Amino acid sequence: MKEFKDRYKLQNKEHKNTFSFKELLVITAIFGLVVCVFTTLIVFNVTKSYAYDSNLKDIVKSYNEITDTYYKDVNSKDLADSAIDGMLEYLDENYSKYLDDKETESLTDSLSDSYKGIGIVVYNDGEKYVVYNVVKNSESFNAGVKKNDILKSINDKTITKDMTTDEISKMINDSSNVHLVVERDKKELSFDIKVKNVSIPVVNDKTISKNDKTVGYIYLSSFTKNSYNQFKDALEEVEHQNIDSLIIDLRDNTGGYLSGAQEIADLFIKKDKVIYSLEYKDSTKVTKTKTNDYRTYPIVVLVNEYTASASEVLALALKESYGATIVGTKTFGKGKVQVTSTLSDDTMIKYTTAKWYSPNNNSIDEKGITPGIVVKQSLDFILTKEGEDKQLDKALEFITK
Repeated sequence: MKEFKDRYKLQNKEHKNTFSFKELLVITAIFGLVVCVFTTLIVFNVTKSYAYDSNLKDIVKSYNEITDTYYKDVNSKDLADSAIDGMLEYLDENYSKYLDDKETESLTDSLSDSYKGIGIVVYNDGEKYVVYNVVKNSESFNAGVKKNDILKSINDKTITKDMTTDEISKMINDSSNVHLVVERDKKELSFDIKVKNVSIPVVNDKTISKNDKTVGYIYLSSFTKNSYNQFKDALEEVEHQNIDSLIIDLRDNTGGYLSGAQEIADLFIKKDKVIYSLEYKDSTKVTKTKTNDYRTYPIVVLVNEYTASASEVLALALKESYGATIVGTKTFGKGKVQVTSTLSDDTMIKYTTAKWYSPNNNSIDEKGITPGIVVKQSLDFILTKEGEDKQLDKALEFITK
C-alpha cells in the first residue's frame, strides 16, 4: 500500500510555511498527525454484531492447537493478529488492511479534530525552537504567546537546539500546567498555561489582490470531523472582504471523512445536484446537495499528486456540478471507500466497501484527475516563497482575467 509523506502542513495568512514536517511540532501530550498516514476515505465505523459462522471452526481449532501444543511458546495475541492480517491480505486490495496498535492510533489521530496540548506550533531553525503558529483561541493564544517567540524553557527546563520533538512533547505531557518562558525582542516573557484539548487547525485563509480583483484563498489540509466548520468559518471570513472569486487549495490533502467533502460541496452547489455516488456490491447510492446555500463566483481548485480520496471527491464535484476549474498536476487516483472496525484490543481493520463516482459518473480510481490547466513545479508548494508558487500564480492569473 502506498503511504504518503508524514508532513504537517500549515500556512500563515501572511506567507507560507517553509518548513517540512520533521521541523514542525504541535506541542501536545498526544501528538496526532493532521495528514493521514494512509490515504483514507472513511464513511463510518462498523459496530454491527455478527452471528458465529461455521467456517470459523477450523480457525479456532488451529489457534487452540498451536497455542497448546506447538513446541515453542507462542504469543496468542500476535497469533490472532496474524490470522486477521491474513484475511485482509487475502482480499489482495491496496486499501483493505489490518492496522496494529500504532497504525490504529496514527489513523485515529489523523482524523481527530482535537489534541491535548497548549496550542502552539514550533520549528527548529537549526539553532533554536521558534513559535511558528499559535492556534486561535487556545490557552497559549489567550495568554499572549505570539508567532516568532523563541522557546527558552518549559517548566524551568532549558530548551536546546539538540532536543527532539518527542522530548518537548513529553515535557508538556508530564504536566497539567506549563510554565513557558519565551524570548521576544530580546526580552524574556513568562506564561503559565493550562494543558487542555486544542482544536486542530486544518484550514488557513487569506485574500489576494490581483488585476484589480479580490481573490479568496482557502487551504484545507485534511478532512477531519471539524473540517466543515473550520472551512465554513474561513469562507465567511474571506467573503466578508467582498471577494470576486475563490481558490480552494487541496494540494497534499490525502483525504479523511467523506462527510466533510459532502458538506463543503453543499456550500457551493445548488440544491439537488449530484455530489457523488457510491457503488456497493448489490446497490448504488447517489448523494445530492441538500441545502439552499450556494455560490456563483468563479472557483479554482488547486491539486497535486498528493491530492487523494475525499479531496478528489470534492474537486470533481466542484468541477462537474459547479463549473470550477482544476489547476495543478494529476491527482493520486483513489476511487474507493473504506469503513473501519475497531477490534477488542483497540487495533483496527480497514476495508473497502464501495467505489465512488463523480457527478458525471466518472471513476478516477488508479487514474487520478487530470487538471484542466496542468502546471508543474520542481519545488514542493509548501516550501516555496512568496511569488514562487507556479501553480498558485497560474490559478490567480486564470481566475482574475
